Amino acid sequence: MNAETEDIAADKAEARTLYAAHRASAHKAQTDAASRLADQLSTLQTALPEHIRAGSIIAGFWPYRSEIDCRPLLASCRQAGMITALPVTGEDATPLTFRRFSDDTALISGRFGITEPSETAEMLVPDIILAPLLACDMRGFRLGYGGGFYDRTVASLNASAKKVTIIGAGYDIQLVRHVPVGAFDQPLDGMLTPSRFVQFDKDR
Repeated sequence: MNAETEDIAADKAEARTLYAAHRASAHKAQTDAASRLADQLSTLQTALPEHIRAGSIIAGFWPYRSEIDCRPLLASCRQAGMITALPVTGEDATPLTFRRFSDDTALISGRFGITEPSETAEMLVPDIILAPLLACDMRGFRLGYGGGFYDRTVASLNASAKKVTIIGAGYDIQLVRHVPVGAFDQPLDGMLTPSRFVQFDKDR
């Protein structure tokens, strides 16, 4: 690890502490955030009509710690004819995989204690990934927990024949001016909050 990388790692560690506290505060205060996020489905459909439509595969996440709850949004997606999935976390330095998620999916406690579909659920390749985060800046760069799972997942999917659109999902306070960025960080295509959808400039 060179000095520049050490500096970025230190900056990210400091930022994680700050933004985790901000997210926890929003989670406690905004008890209606999940339903308001679900109400943004029509906004997403208008902004991304080629991606958010009947038959599309939308991957969300099971809320962990103070992450926003996107399950009501996934339920709305299913009602609109979409297929929904949740991530399955594997070993270190591997991308996520995704399995089908619906009301009758068998669920287990996966790695890090995060709920995920059991291996009986169908494996899917998503068109859209809703990603949890600690913060995201207006360039589209996401600050996560440091495991690199989403960055590896996006890089892997984009290297295949199927391109994926990745959207951060969180509270309004999580959209910030700047987050520290490393060499392997993959930018998001947009950020969805209970009040709006922000689409980032693809030429950033």
